[in-house]
Amino acid sequence: MTWSGLVKRASWALSAGMLLAVLVGCGEKASSGKTVDGMLLLYQGGWYAQARAAALEHMDEPKGQLVYYLCRVFDFQNLNYEEGLDGLRKLYDDPAVRRNDVGVWAEAGLSYGRVIQVNQLRKLVEGDKGSQIPKKYDEVDVRAIFADIMEATPETAQGTMAGIYLGETYFRSDEPGAFDKGFKALEACLAGEEAAAAKLPETDRKQRLLHTVPLHLYLDIQYVDLKGDYAGSFEHLKAAFDLGIVKEILRRTTLFRMGRTCDIKLNRKREAKRYYEQFLVEYPFAKRTPLVKRYLEEMKGK
Repeated sequence: MTWSGLVKRASWALSAGMLLAVLVGCGEKASSGKTVDGMLLLYQGGWYAQARAAALEHMDEPKGQLVYYLCRVFDFQNLNYEEGLDGLRKLYDDPAVRRNDVGVWAEAGLSYGRVIQVNQLRKLVEGDKGSQIPKKYDEVDVRAIFADIMEATPETAQGTMAGIYLGETYFRSDEPGAFDKGFKALEACLAGEEAAAAKLPETDRKQRLLHTVPLHLYLDIQYVDLKGDYAGSFEHLKAAFDLGIVKEILRRTTLFRMGRTCDIKLNRKREAKRYYEQFLVEYPFAKRTPLVKRYLEEMKGK
């Protein structure tokens, strides 16, 4: 995949995150783009040229500025990294935006940091010839940006995404002790959210923690890949599953992995049996259902 494709894929989810939260419906013909919502719809749909033109009509508003500068770094038909990154940084540095429109502030900071981070990672692999953005961004401390957003907005999707990107600064690093620092930082983030949620009524606790599901699933993979720690992995799999995984295929895969991890890696057969049986109840016609039936039969010695 080209670097442009990597940045586009890596950044699209975060760039659309705040925007999607304010949209109702979507589609090319949903709006002319004259209103703020219409502008957001155009950007959400990937109509960058139209979204940028609409944003120019709303440059007196933080959302208009955000969409304009996002288009400058994500519209690969009309890129201007310097203008886009400078504009995103300006929004992130603006105390009034941080105070009055925290969603725009966090989104600007995430996009600014992530584009620079991906470029830095590419340079590690390809050297200076791999750089696609002006050199003045080479020394930007993206770790500080992500930590700031994570700390300022811990209860939001942006805070969770910042945590994942912060983790990448450690888990893709060759610094001594970087892996341990990454695990410590993200576990502390989750512990803080658990403590905050514990103060809420039980009916609100789970809702408060839903945004942490992607971070749990991210840590699950890191514990396996970087440490071979299946017990640590399982704890995050279970936390994500219990909180609620919206995407059905991911929820099904997670339940299967919970059973398999308990069975093969942790030798917790009773738990494995329970997860296998739950899988058969919830997914009687899934592709893996025959496998799960076989595993249960093996437990019975058949």
